[in-house]
Amino acid sequence: MSEQAASFRRVIAGLEGEIADLEAARSLAQQDLSALQGNADDLRSTLAEMQAQAADARQQLADLDAQAAVAEAALSDLRAQTNADRATHEGVLSDLATTEAAQAQLARELADLRATRAEMESAIADANTELDAIKAEYLATANLVIAAQAQLDTLTAQADAQQAAARTASQDLQSAQARAAEVKEALAQAAAREQAALAAAQAAEATAQDAEARAAEAVRAHDAAQARLATLQATLDLTEDRLGTTTAALAEREAEETAARATLRQLTTETSEAEQALATLTADIAELRAERAALAAAPAPEPVAPARTEPPTTGSANAVLARGTPKPVQRVNLAVAQAPGLEAASPQDLQRLRTLLTDGVCTHDALISVFTTVNRQTLVSLVRDLGRC
Repeated sequence: MSEQAASFRRVIAGLEGEIADLEAARSLAQQDLSALQGNADDLRSTLAEMQAQAADARQQLADLDAQAAVAEAALSDLRAQTNADRATHEGVLSDLATTEAAQAQLARELADLRATRAEMESAIADANTELDAIKAEYLATANLVIAAQAQLDTLTAQADAQQAAARTASQDLQSAQARAAEVKEALAQAAAREQAALAAAQAAEATAQDAEARAAEAVRAHDAAQARLATLQATLDLTEDRLGTTTAALAEREAEETAARATLRQLTTETSEAEQALATLTADIAELRAERAALAAAPAPEPVAPARTEPPTTGSANAVLARGTPKPVQRVNLAVAQAPGLEAASPQDLQRLRTLLTDGVCTHDALISVFTTVNRQTLVSLVRDLGRC
């Protein structure tokens, strides 16, 4: 009986060692489970970051769409304004050719922007597909973690059962003679449970290794998705740079068109002034022709012997010139100083011209009286500043 008791003690010590091994295996399994849970948390964080980055990419794409719409509206306005200017001012079509070429360039750049937007939409769709795959892998990993937790719970229960069996064996040792058969049966059951626990531990280890492999694959998929997102970001940056260049080109074209309009307005003003001066000159010519016709129709005076051969004085010459309202001296001096075509005139002729104009002599008659011929530019300038008479 003492030998059986010693044998029982050895069996119980072996069971306690196996229980300790099972406890160590359970501790390792718990550590592996904690590592898997940490990896799952990392995957959740990575998934959230990728979803945020995808949302940012979508927002940037929406901003690009809005900027493209603004550029298209500006281009439409520019085309409408160009068409209106072309219909109103046909004389400056050659100046607007450059603007039309710039419009065509803007249209091509907008087409490039649309193509880039389509590429970005396709890239975002690919990124969403990759995100879905990562979600699926994450769910599979989570299921593996749950299965490992269940197996760990089974191992824990089996270890608890073996501890209870060991306590029962210790109690049976006090009455070994009466319960030898029951102890042998308990030992057989303990051996079976040991085999089952060992198989479960091996299965749990294999599951943990498979989960680690899947977690590594998920990390690689995340790295690939991160690289894809970096490529998308670079594409977005390039598109923003091209949009900025397009906006600057559009502003430059608008500035050129504004300058062309200003030039057109200046030409219109100068044309109006020239037309006004031409109308004044035409009226003067008509008046001179009427006077010439009147003089031609008048009867010739009887010849009278001249009393003297001296030339007429300035006062007598001025008496036959057409006159109007006298002009201020300062105004006449300024008009004569600014009039073109008088650079070669002598000071005496200029002074005589100023005197005639100040006395109210008509501009055309004053020029004829002083220079015998009329410079058209001089006449137009003086009529513009002083009036015809």
